[in-house]
Amino acid sequence: MTGAILSSPSLDGDIGRTARSGQDVNVSVQGELGASWEFDAFGRIEAQIAAAEFDIEAARQARRDIAVIVVSETARNYVQLRGAQRRLAVARKNAETQSEGLDLLQTLFENGRATRLDMERAEAQYRTTLASLPRYEAAIQSSRSALAALTAQPANASSGLVSELVAGAADIPEHRGAIMTGSVEDLVRRRPDIRGAEAVIARQLALGEAARADLFPTITVNANVLALFDDTNDIGDLTSFGFGIGPSIRWAGPDLRRVRANIDASDARSEAVIAQYEQTVLNALSEVEAALSEYTNELKRRDDLQRAAASAQRAIELARLRFEEGLDDYLDVLEAQRTLLTAEDQLAESRLQSSNRAIAAYRALGGIEMPDEYGMTPAVALE
Repeated sequence: MTGAILSSPSLDGDIGRTARSGQDVNVSVQGELGASWEFDAFGRIEAQIAAAEFDIEAARQARRDIAVIVVSETARNYVQLRGAQRRLAVARKNAETQSEGLDLLQTLFENGRATRLDMERAEAQYRTTLASLPRYEAAIQSSRSALAALTAQPANASSGLVSELVAGAADIPEHRGAIMTGSVEDLVRRRPDIRGAEAVIARQLALGEAARADLFPTITVNANVLALFDDTNDIGDLTSFGFGIGPSIRWAGPDLRRVRANIDASDARSEAVIAQYEQTVLNALSEVEAALSEYTNELKRRDDLQRAAASAQRAIELARLRFEEGLDDYLDVLEAQRTLLTAEDQLAESRLQSSNRAIAAYRALGGIEMPDEYGMTPAVALE
């Protein structure tokens, strides 16, 4: 049987003299050492130890949950950074194309082949495109600052992991292959919040066992050692010495109603944490289903936008050709340029969102694999 050992050392000293003159000062020192051992006959201490161990497990799962959040937020902000860079590049490319078209239109206007209305429309579209550039630049800086914070680096550091990571241009990372969802059992094993809820249930059940143990007596073995020294003997001589040992029994028998009330309260808390566990599992399943559905639908949207961008590119080439041959006015070219810019920007935004949806799906699935008790391997596979 397990037990608990408690010790209670004490040391007291007295100094004094009688009221009559010529008397010496008397000094006495008394030391006592006491210890008690509780015999865990009914499992109360064992249940309390188990509850403490489940507390540790719940804290470990909370730490894993934080790791999932940090990993997913880091990946998401990196994708946001690359997405903003891509959208900025699209806007700059279209601004250059529109600037070249505006120069061409200026020449045609001077030769009488274009109108002032064409000039103003082209100028308005060019300036509108330029106005979008600061927004993307701000998004890049915001994502870079977030990455610095997530990697514990100053946002304005000129060197370091973040600076090396974003120094060169790169395309938007996208998920390759299928997302491995696994079974419901796999989800329960991977989700830190579910495993933490399991630990909370186990802790509460252990506390319930400890509460039930209070229905029975507590048996304790006590031991005490007492020693007294004073200056009536030579220094270091022992005046008196004593010890005692014996059991003691405590029982809440006269007031078992209080114990039973504590048991009822513990059972009610157990029912509450079980209900919370069920709600956690249902929420997890709902999050996974929603995340996977959003990811699948975003992939469909991305495919359609890729076809739309390809068609818009062909349309602008045809519009320029027809304008140069005098078959159409410049308004068709402007409209084709606007359509191309919109299609390319929406495609970049959809690629960004598809990566974000993949990250959200892995986060809903638990986000990380645990090859051993301490190791953690990121499961977000972006290329």
